[in-house]
Amino acid sequence: MATIEQKRWSLNVDKTALLVVDMQRDFVEKGAIMEVPMARARVPAMQSLVKQSRASGIPVIFTRHLLLDGHNISPLEVTYQPWLRTAGMREGRPGSDIIPDLAPEPGEIVIEKHRYDGFYNTRLETVLRN
Repeated sequence: MATIEQKRWSLNVDKTALLVVDMQRDFVEKGAIMEVPMARARVPAMQSLVKQSRASGIPVIFTRHLLLDGHNISPLEVTYQPWLRTAGMREGRPGSDIIPDLAPEPGEIVIEKHRYDGFYNTRLETVLRN
């Protein structure tokens, strides 16, 4: 019978960050316009990881996917989901907020992005390098 060896990771806190990606109400909440049920199932484990990272001095960085009214900045996404022309993940609307269970603390960085790629036309790379 094979055994499973638990391996622990060694992290250099000065070169490590935790990235919490798009855990927004419009993705996570039951019945939300862009609901991803699997995301909701992962919230307890993510809460634990965020708490441990903060306690260890590891920066926690969040991304928020945002669409803009009056400007189609994500044409492919809207082509397949036309309701997103007017709804979902809009700045200033509650659905664009990160869920309260994972909300950023004051001073934590939130990267706003307009595509699913967190690096495309954002400051994420600069933040991570610094």
